[in-house]
Amino acid sequence: MSTSGVNISSLLSDLGSSSSGIDVQSAVSQAIAAMSTPEQQWQQQQQTLQTQTNALNSIQNDVSSLETSLNSLNDPTGALMSMQANSSNSSIVTASAAAGAVAGNHVVVVTNLATASSWYSSSAPSSSTTLSSGSFSLQVGSGSPVTIPIGTNVDGNGTNTNTLDQLASYINKQNLGVTASVVNDSSGARLAIVSNTTGSASNITLSGWTGGVPSGGSSGISFTQPVVGVDAALTVDGIPIDSASNTVTGAVAGLTFNLQGQSPGTQVNISVAPDASQISQAISSFVTAYNTVVADLNTQFTVNSSNNEGPLAGDSTVRMLQDTILSSVDYSAGSGSVTSLSNLGITVNNDGTLSMDNTTLTTPSRTTSPQSRASCRDPR
Repeated sequence: MSTSGVNISSLLSDLGSSSSGIDVQSAVSQAIAAMSTPEQQWQQQQQTLQTQTNALNSIQNDVSSLETSLNSLNDPTGALMSMQANSSNSSIVTASAAAGAVAGNHVVVVTNLATASSWYSSSAPSSSTTLSSGSFSLQVGSGSPVTIPIGTNVDGNGTNTNTLDQLASYINKQNLGVTASVVNDSSGARLAIVSNTTGSASNITLSGWTGGVPSGGSSGISFTQPVVGVDAALTVDGIPIDSASNTVTGAVAGLTFNLQGQSPGTQVNISVAPDASQISQAISSFVTAYNTVVADLNTQFTVNSSNNEGPLAGDSTVRMLQDTILSSVDYSAGSGSVTSLSNLGITVNNDGTLSMDNTTLTTPSRTTSPQSRASCRDPR
């Protein structure tokens, strides 16, 4: 009979056969070994559970990555719908295409660019030279004229505008849609006023200037307008278009024209086509994520050199996940130009992994619609 897992018969046998008395060390060792057996079994079970947990966490993370890449392919405004626009003369006009823009060609002629209105003043000896009292009127577009005073304590709060530096600071604080600055050249300092936006609606008008005589000078301040604010003028496919900005949107759905230079009579061809680079990158990310999941699952059911399978080989859920993943690549949509993974240049290998053929993506017929994007079921 034994107690606490200790083999009494074995202990008595050892005691009886000993010629030198009781072998206490051996007896204690056997007793400890017998008592620690359950603990060793628990530790082994705990290690097995930890190994299985790590394997499950790895598979879960990889499936999440696969889901993210698949969602990107299914996104109607995502990579598979990305388009690119190329210009035959980027010094005149470039273009960018939004996802879903229609492939094709457009002819653009830029007659003139949109300009920002600007004015500059007569020169003073320096930006800190004291000017005599006076004023002038500043108007932006069809807005109300604003009087700009030149003098001391012009607002009753101690604000002075009797130097060009002070005058520029005062104008900027009025938030009139213009930027004033002082420009120095060989003749002295000048006040420059430039509209913050292009186009005729932001053209600046200065008038009624008085005073502003520099110390020691004989003439007052005056202004010259070197640039009048005008709208851009262009034609798109022969249709005349005006734009207050050199970034033209809305003329063609999904396209933005960026006007770089004017060249009346010069036709620039803008070609719009699927962006093979972005599409290829998105598909490559999907293939990599898919192959990572398949490799993880295959490892669980592969016999190693010790004739053992992976820690999750006996888990029916993992086996079901593997079956779902492997069968999902056979799914096909009913309509559209992309009805299966093969339409995207993806083929299935013998081990269940995928390979990608980039040349398939360059075929013009690969221009697709959002309804035909999903060609692989969600593995969840």
